[in-house]
Amino acid sequence: MSLKSLSPWDMGAQRITNLATPTSSSDAATRAYVDGAGLGRWRGSWASVVQTTPTVLPADGLGAYVTADIVTYQGTTYRATTTPTMGEPPLNSLEWTVLAQAGANGANGTSGVSFTFQGSWDDGTPYLIGQWVEYSGSLYYCTGNVANTATPPPSDAIGWQLGMTGGAAPAGTLISGMAPQIPVKAGHYLIPHANSVGNTSSHTVGWGSAAPFWVASNTTADRIALYVNTPTSLAYWRLGIYLDNGAGYPGALHLDAGQIDGRPAADGGAAAGLRELTISATLNRGWYWTVACAQGAYAAARGNVGPVYGVLPNSANSSGDLAAGYQGNLGSGALPGSFPTTVTMINSPARVAVRVTG
Repeated sequence: MSLKSLSPWDMGAQRITNLATPTSSSDAATRAYVDGAGLGRWRGSWASVVQTTPTVLPADGLGAYVTADIVTYQGTTYRATTTPTMGEPPLNSLEWTVLAQAGANGANGTSGVSFTFQGSWDDGTPYLIGQWVEYSGSLYYCTGNVANTATPPPSDAIGWQLGMTGGAAPAGTLISGMAPQIPVKAGHYLIPHANSVGNTSSHTVGWGSAAPFWVASNTTADRIALYVNTPTSLAYWRLGIYLDNGAGYPGALHLDAGQIDGRPAADGGAAAGLRELTISATLNRGWYWTVACAQGAYAAARGNVGPVYGVLPNSANSSGDLAAGYQGNLGSGALPGSFPTTVTMINSPARVAVRVTG
C-alpha cells in the first residue's frame, strides 16, 4: 500500500521504526545506515570511564561506542566496524579497523644541560649532575655527582665544567691591584689601571709596552689614543690591542691601529697633547692589553704608573715599584701577530686609551 501526503506530518516526537535499507536517494535511513555509509563519528582519544554506574561509558558524554566511531589509541587511529565491546582497547581486528598507523619513535635527541642554580660554590656541599654554581664570578655546572669535599675550586678533576666565564680574573692572574671593574659608558675612554700621571721612562725604538685593561661588558671601540708629552723629530708611536691569553699575559693581536705622529709642530707634527686614531674594534667582556711601540725616534708619552701585578719587576729593584706591564721587541712597522714571550716587566708603560661606544 502506498500513502501520499500533501502536507507535513507531525509525528508528535515519536520515532519511525523498522525502516528498510534505503535503495534510492529519497528513501529514509536509520542512524546505523548513515554512520556506516560515511567515514564515521570522531570520538577523540579512546577511553573507558565509568560515567553512569553500572554502565561503562567514554567520558565525552556521547554514550557507548557504536559502528563507525573513530578513536585514537597509542598514536594509531581506529574506526569501529561493528558495535565494539566497551572497556576493551580498540585492538580487536574483528571490531576495529586501522585508519592511520602510528609511526615509529624517532631517535633520542642529545641530552641538554639543565640550569639548577645552587648559588656560590661551597667545598662542603654535595652537588648533583646538572646543578650550577658561581665561583669567582664564573659559572660552573656539575658533570657528575660530587661529594665536593676537595679544596681546589670547581674543576674538571672533581666533576665540574666551566660554563660561563665571569668578570673576576682566574686564580693567580691579575689579582693584586687589578683594574677597577667600571661599567662601560658610551663616549668614555678605558685605560689601564694607573696611580699617577707620570711619564714613561725612555723606551728603546722598536720595543713596545703592554698594559692590561678590563672591559666590563660587550662593546665596540671607535678611538685609540696616546698623550704625547714631549714631541720629538722623526718620532712615531704605533698603537694596538692584544687579547689576553687566559693566563694574565698578552697573546694574539686583536687590532693594529697604525701610527700616531709624535713629531713637534716644526717638523709637521703637533704640540704636546692627545693623539687619536679612528678604529673599529669589537671588545667583548674580558681582559685586553693596550700596546704602544716607539718607531723612528722616541717621543716621551704619558706613562701608566702601576701597580698592577703586585710583584717587583726584578729582585734588584730598590724602589719597590710594582710592575704595571710588559715590554718586548715588536720591531718597526706592523705589530706582530702575537706578543713576544721574551719580555721584561716595567712599572711605567705608555698609557694607551680606547674610547668605547657603549
